[in-house]
Amino acid sequence: MHMEIKELHVCIKRIIDVSLDIEKEKQKASSDLKTALEHEDVIQQAYAYQRLFACSIIKKDTVDARYYKAYATQYAIHLDEPALLLINHQLCGLFYLDEEEALEYDCKALMIAKKLQDVESEARILYDIATIFDKRKDCKAKDFYERSMQLMDKNERIYPLLMAHLFTLYTKSDPLFAIQFYDEHCSFPQFSSFIHAYLDILYLYACRNKLPFMQLESFLKKPMCDASTYWMLEELYQVALQIKDQKHAKQILMLLCENGEHDQIQQLLKIQDYVISYSETFPCAYDQSMLYQDYVHLSRKLMIKKDAQISHRYEEKLQYYELLAQNQILKQQASYDEVTKLRNRQRFQIDIEEMMQLESIQSIGIAMCDIDNFKEYNDTYGHLFGDQIIRKMADILQSFADDNITIYRFGGDEFLCMFVNKSKDDISCYLTEIFIALEKLPQKLHISAGYTCLSIECIQSLKEMIHHADTALYQAKNCGKNQFMEYVEQEA
Repeated sequence: MHMEIKELHVCIKRIIDVSLDIEKEKQKASSDLKTALEHEDVIQQAYAYQRLFACSIIKKDTVDARYYKAYATQYAIHLDEPALLLINHQLCGLFYLDEEEALEYDCKALMIAKKLQDVESEARILYDIATIFDKRKDCKAKDFYERSMQLMDKNERIYPLLMAHLFTLYTKSDPLFAIQFYDEHCSFPQFSSFIHAYLDILYLYACRNKLPFMQLESFLKKPMCDASTYWMLEELYQVALQIKDQKHAKQILMLLCENGEHDQIQQLLKIQDYVISYSETFPCAYDQSMLYQDYVHLSRKLMIKKDAQISHRYEEKLQYYELLAQNQILKQQASYDEVTKLRNRQRFQIDIEEMMQLESIQSIGIAMCDIDNFKEYNDTYGHLFGDQIIRKMADILQSFADDNITIYRFGGDEFLCMFVNKSKDDISCYLTEIFIALEKLPQKLHISAGYTCLSIECIQSLKEMIHHADTALYQAKNCGKNQFMEYVEQEA
């Protein structure tokens, strides 16, 4: 068989990737060597020796590898063909007696690959060099892995391994970047097997820094895969409760409920404990009555009575569970406005007290909003129409709110907006959006608003803040309505 240098390159790559039958390839290379020797074809002899050298490396046959290495190297040097030298140096880099020898061959191969502009070989050689530095725990490994990744085709067999090596290094040096790196590349099937390391980082980072789970959004959308992943979720749930991150606690709780082994009664008991702990941590959560009812139903449907003692305990918990659901409905009615489903004035007092205890709070803003001439709507069209106006106003206020803006119906046609860690400009932009949205309504609906914003250390009393926002509101009304104003301290 007459082989070209490009064909040899492909053949060697397939041998290294073990995408050929190595034994058959070795027999074939031996046959080709015999033919080349008979015809005194030096080039084909050189190619056959490279193939035999590669097969011996993959088979881990040290004796044969040393024998063929000597001939393969001798022929490559004799022919002085750059592409052939490149192949030989790469193979010598794989079969080495010590790391220094491997680095020497890899560096020679890298120089030839650059000279030949062989990007594919260059990427592989950079990867081989990186693995040597990685074994030594040398910081140069990351640089070589990154250079290799920039050049390597994503369809290469070793590409997921390359990403895995980089991911491992990032976890030690920059956990947040490691999380971002995983999210960008987790679509590769092989790389997704590193989910456990990914979860370890998320868990440790959340615990150590007590972050409000800023980096967990993408993970919480991923399907759960096995028991160890479920265990990590349980740990993350405890962290979320500890730092009172209601949003992510709820997300994780739902995942725990959806992915638990519902055919096991012990698992159901644990799920109940999770829901109960959620209720105790966030006693005023608006949607918890529905959550309780759903999982009471789920528990009854899936309960298996295999053990009388466990079943008795289960029934006791279920009764407690139902009682909590009923209590939650009462709390909901006490804390939420029936017309708008917004939080009410009583709930505001609870929220603000909890808020003032959090170390992460830097500033609080209050805006009071009042519908202009609301009495005319009631007198002209009736109270049912007035309720529709109230609901419409609530919907608009909610539609522009984010996680740091909470809307309350404070009474009658008055709404309070609480801004956490927002600047005065942020509040002004929010109110501007509200006024623009109101102008687009087919029915004529105007409001007046007043706001104030203070850093947490400057807040003397909550009543004073509300009074300041009210003062600005009435200034807006006195100046013609349909506008908003910031509270400005009057000079004595």
